[in-house]
Amino acid sequence: MRYQFFVAPENELPFLEQMIRYGNKIQSESNSAPTLFGDIVKIEIAKPVIPEGIDPVTVGWSTLARLNKEKELIGIYLSAHPLDNFKLEISTFCNTRLADFRELEKLKDKDVTCAGIVTSVKNAITKNGKPYGSMTVEDYTDSYSIVLFGKDYETFRNYFFEGYPLLMKGTVAENTWKNKELEFRIKSIQLLSNAKDELIHNLSIRIPLEEVNDDFIENIKKHTAKPGKVLIKFTIHDMEEKMSIEMFSRSQRVELTNQLIDYLQQTPELEFKVS
Repeated sequence: MRYQFFVAPENELPFLEQMIRYGNKIQSESNSAPTLFGDIVKIEIAKPVIPEGIDPVTVGWSTLARLNKEKELIGIYLSAHPLDNFKLEISTFCNTRLADFRELEKLKDKDVTCAGIVTSVKNAITKNGKPYGSMTVEDYTDSYSIVLFGKDYETFRNYFFEGYPLLMKGTVAENTWKNKELEFRIKSIQLLSNAKDELIHNLSIRIPLEEVNDDFIENIKKHTAKPGKVLIKFTIHDMEEKMSIEMFSRSQRVELTNQLIDYLQQTPELEFKVS
């Protein structure tokens, strides 16, 4: 919340100044030179603790607005990352990180799917009076700038907005206009926030027979209560007898909520996958 940036806990600096100093230390650490023996000494830097409380003026701030303010002030996302709510989509659909674009030669002629949040946008007109646009996207590993002209820009210009989380598919190929320089050539873009509903149709859960009990049944009922479009399948297996049985509902489909995914990820006895 906005007021929290100016709160000064007892015997401490205001939170805003703590964050600025923290950001400076992180950047200084990343630029540290090797020691006499060739290694880099890593120093643990404690994150500032966000002051507690409620500000009635800024209580309506979205998570993205708060994270953008953090990055604006100190140059990094402090409390979370804008892509944190899309970890399932990223792990399911993406085969490339933006850091991999540093070596485009390794991706040449390959189908690439990546994700990122739009951090900056530019819409402009060429000398010939034709519109074009550029945007910078960022994931957990790096950032990458994309420039689109002509029909590509007309097709995808609706995604040129800061803060949009995007799932992008394309290939790495030569740009005939730039001395065959390699580029990421986009074929499709969609919002990450829509990808789960549009691309995931099945949820498969595998569970040992001995784990099927009242607690498991109640938890599954609670986390799949919201109807949706995803077919849920169970495979119950008996390790001793080396047998398994598959079960699914023909009539009921569920919504793949973040709460359901969190439950599955936090229950080590379960294996699951989406498709």
